[in-house]
Formats: sequence, C-alpha cells, structure tokens
Amino acid sequence: MSSGKVSVIIPARHEYWLDKTIRDVLANAAGDIEVIVALDGYTPESLPDDPRIVVLPHDEPIGMRKMFNEAAAKATGDYLMKLDAHCALSAGYDEALKRDYQEGCVVTLERYSLDPEQWQRGHGPISYEYMMWPMENPKKIGGFGIKKWCGEHGDGNNGRKSYYWMERQREHMPVDEIQGCNSACLFLSKTCFESFDGLDERYWSFYLDGVELAFKAWLSGGKLLVNKNAWHAHWWKSPKKRTVPLNWNVLHNNQAYFVWYWTHNQWPKQTRPFKWLVEHFWPIPRWPFDWEKQLATLVETPLISVNP
Repeated sequence: MSSGKVSVIIPARHEYWLDKTIRDVLANAAGDIEVIVALDGYTPESLPDDPRIVVLPHDEPIGMRKMFNEAAAKATGDYLMKLDAHCALSAGYDEALKRDYQEGCVVTLERYSLDPEQWQRGHGPISYEYMMWPMENPKKIGGFGIKKWCGEHGDGNNGRKSYYWMERQREHMPVDEIQGCNSACLFLSKTCFESFDGLDERYWSFYLDGVELAFKAWLSGGKLLVNKNAWHAHWWKSPKKRTVPLNWNVLHNNQAYFVWYWTHNQWPKQTRPFKWLVEHFWPIPRWPFDWEKQLATLVETPLISVNP
C-alpha cells in the first residue's frame, strides 16, 4: 500500500444521503483514512458509528468554504479529499489516488452518475471537460462554467458517439491533464492545500471552489489531473431536490469578480499568467481568437460578501 493517511472531508448541510456516503467512503477505503464530517448548521438524524469518523458541528451555517478550511486545519492526514455528501466511490480509491499523486497537483476521479435512491452507479465515465468562455454566458454557474467535451472539437452534439469521444481517444492515459472538472471529488496533499492558502473565504458561493483549486494548481506550476484508476459517482437525479438556498444576485456578483480576478492575474502566488493556461489547452471550444482583448476590457467588480 502507498504510505500516508487520507482525510476525507465531507461538508454537509441538509443532506439526504450523508449516511450512505460516509458508509461508502469507509467501506471502500483500502488504507488509513479519517472521515471529517463538517456539519454546516444542522444535525443529521444519524451517523455511522466508526472510530474513523470526526464530526465538526456548527449550530449556525458558516458556509462550505469556511467549513472546509476548518476541517482541513484539523485534519491529521497527509492528503485531503473533498467529497460531496451524495457520492459513491470505487474500491481502493484512496490507494489509487496516493499511488499516482504528483505533489503540487489537484486530482479528481473519473465521474459516473449515481442513483442515490438505489445507490447504484449509472452512466459514465466522464473524464474530460473544458472551461467555458466566461463572456458568452456570464451568469453561468461559476462564471467559468465546466462543460463536457463532445466530439473531436469539444463542442459536438450530445449523441452517444460524440459524448465520450475524448474518453475513447485518451483511454490509454490512466492519469491525464484536464482543464476543468466537477468539484464533487478533489484530492491533493495537505501541504499543497496550505501552500494555496486554502479556499478563499471572501466568496459566498460553494460553486466556485473546484475552479479556484484548478486555477491555483495550474498557475502555481502544478496541474489539474484526472485519475482513471478509480472513480466516483455523483448524485444525478432523484425525486428529492437540493435544499441549500442560493442568493442569485450575490452569486452573479461573485462570479463577475472571480472572472476579473483570475483573468487579470491577481493571485499573489501565481508563477504562470492566465494566458499560459489558455494557450496550454488551445483551442478551447467557443473561445474567440481575440479572447485576450475581450477579457482585458473587464473591470473590477466590487465583491459582495454575505452570510451563508
């Protein structure tokens, strides 16, 4: 087995499938782990009884970012894994992630859909996604929305032959560079996370965390990688709906500031300019040739911060 302990951090607020997720994480781990359940302003009906579980309760919500940073500070593992509270994992996921890890990088696992009612893995895997042009739809979740690569040029129709084109073309690469990913499952060393100064708590939205860590990895000299030697399955559809309320005005404000911040190279710790990241993956579907000129016209949006 690979050396090192993994701290799986699960931020949760009003989650239907938290108990099942924790049991799945514990059952499929092959090495030394702890599961840190960060309860953001609520108490679940029950949690599994296992000495590997650490509960961080908060009577009032403080937000996913603060919860994750707090959990990361208390983590005793050498590695941190952020996992949504409605996910399943493959057997031995932790050892696969540790074995293939490269310091300074952020890693995700290839993704399947999850039927949470039956707790069954569905369609997939999805491994390749790209960063959408932020000025095409500035209100898209995250500002830099992440879209599935379809067809040879990334923007084909959603037919089955087109949908998994990149997965078939690069199936010989068990660990591969990617530009963006869903933020449900992220893995990195604790040392790396600390070097990033954690998650920026100025942002209200939990939707921006995956893009933020991807940018911090790429622009500080590391990489965002997908590991296909294991998988995670994420809640796809069910009769139940998510219950976390969203302040859309603040969310869109956060997105606008986020786009300006990264495209104008405002992060003090970056060693690569944003232009390098775009050129590294060029051409990017639906990005115009004059992308740099258009992004240069953006002006700083005063950031609105609110309580969770």
